[in-house]
Amino acid sequence: MEKFLKPMLPSVVSSLPEGQEWIYEIKYDGYRCCLYWDENEIRMTSRRGHDLILPFPEVKDFLQKLSKHLKPELPIMLDGELCILQNSEKADFEKIQARGRMKNRDRILQSAEETPATFLAFDCLMVKGSHILQQPLNIRKEILHSFLTAVNAADTVVPARPLNGITYIKNREKALDMVKKADGEGIVAKQLGSRWQAGLRTTQWVKWKNVKKACFVVTAFDETNGFFHVGAVKNGKILAAGLFSNGLSPEEREALVQIIKNNASLKKGSLILVEPFLCVELEFLELYKNQIRHPRFSAFLFNMSWEDCTWENVIKNSTT
Repeated sequence: MEKFLKPMLPSVVSSLPEGQEWIYEIKYDGYRCCLYWDENEIRMTSRRGHDLILPFPEVKDFLQKLSKHLKPELPIMLDGELCILQNSEKADFEKIQARGRMKNRDRILQSAEETPATFLAFDCLMVKGSHILQQPLNIRKEILHSFLTAVNAADTVVPARPLNGITYIKNREKALDMVKKADGEGIVAKQLGSRWQAGLRTTQWVKWKNVKKACFVVTAFDETNGFFHVGAVKNGKILAAGLFSNGLSPEEREALVQIIKNNASLKKGSLILVEPFLCVELEFLELYKNQIRHPRFSAFLFNMSWEDCTWENVIKNSTT
């Protein structure tokens, strides 16, 4: 029996679609996870096929206690996100990353006690040992809801509970308002009639990110990997804020590289450094250890003084 499927992936959009055929789910920032569960075995597998049981034992321990009660529904396979939640609408990226890197058993168990993880189920791929991939999403959702109701894990997300279900929202504006108020990662919109197709990036599922924007100073270009380095001003000094590459058109990329080369102040290996003068606006998801996550070029700010690209501005924009 197949116990792992490569996930079906949403396409990225800049605005959410609307219409009666679409539903909306809060997008949580964690590890995409395929959960296989039968009476004798529980597997949690990452998007790339890595085992997630070792760093997140609390989820398996919780499920094992339910196996006897749920025996008539097993084997079951669920698609979802493994997270450590800040609240019912937002996950903590830093904590899930830290846990995922842990190898020491005692540290893992201590972390599991202090900041427990949860598996947030949003789809059902198998029930009673039979795949239901070709059932439309609305039918799979009904099956999932019935299963989660049996273990009191439906409708309300409880951060400390190791198993939760992601409740979908039918109203686009309500979903947007909820995510923005919670400063959540974003929203995944799905067509109710969509079938589940392993490994496919589809336009029947789309994700919208709750991005922020801020201005940054360009500080360098790496000829080896093609990334541009940026920073922001704090106490009169430029502190590194991250790297970006995405979002530039071929013409914009060529122009930016040429500007940096023409104004280079120093070269260290493949890294071309430039004195501060050029500002850019970048979109990003959030700050993580004082580095911007998922940065994307938005615009050149030719009329802006680099001294105005401050950390104060970046922090302010990252929390609004």
